[in-house]
Amino acid sequence: MQLAMTSINEHNREHDLPEVEIGIGVHTGQVVVGNIGSSERTKYGVVGRHVNLTSRIQSYTVGGQILISDATRKEVGPILKIGKQIEVRAKGIEHPLTVFEVLGIGRPYKLFLPQTVDAVVSLAEAIPLTYEVMDAYHLGGEILKGSLTRLSAKGGEVRLETPVPTLSNLKMRLLDKNGGEIPGSLYGKITGLVPKSSTDFLIRFTSVSPEIETLLRGLLSSQAAAGTQRPSATKRKRRRRSAPSDVRALH
Repeated sequence: MQLAMTSINEHNREHDLPEVEIGIGVHTGQVVVGNIGSSERTKYGVVGRHVNLTSRIQSYTVGGQILISDATRKEVGPILKIGKQIEVRAKGIEHPLTVFEVLGIGRPYKLFLPQTVDAVVSLAEAIPLTYEVMDAYHLGGEILKGSLTRLSAKGGEVRLETPVPTLSNLKMRLLDKNGGEIPGSLYGKITGLVPKSSTDFLIRFTSVSPEIETLLRGLLSSQAAAGTQRPSATKRKRRRRSAPSDVRALH
């Protein structure tokens, strides 16, 4: 399913439609499956606590990711290629739950997800923002302040005035220099804490309105261009060493 998204997005681009991503959660357990209801209203469905747990696991994914429970990992066996494992506290589950990222599956299927690393650039000026923490797709209500400090094609780093747990979902509004809201909305999932920091967090965007997408792409392009045009540190040092003595004295 994840590999098929490449052709789906190629079709979307050809028809001027937005690209989409999916996150997949998988769990193994006994459930009730079939036509459920009465003679007046019947539907084919799947119910049970394992269905609910699967939904919880899926809620922790980001686009392009597959997370599975330990029960599924044991059931499938060693043909799975596993990436990182994450300990989460799922709503309605008493004990912490360990989920595993699936990177691929071996013989006889031999299917593997492409591994890409987004280049992250520092913004010349941090973009102020406000954010709300979302709990199971409902806003927490309290509006807090932060800033977007680094940016990649699919995420970046944010500085938040109040720490939030890893895998929290945020709804953000970017602000201009005068404190006014920039049109459009931005949603993201916190994927971790920046090393050696208590206020800077890694974020993966999960939904971006067209206006904000245009803005972020412009910023990313301009910062990348500035980075290629900026002389390297070695060259700058050489220029300082070759400067006339009176200029060096002024510096």
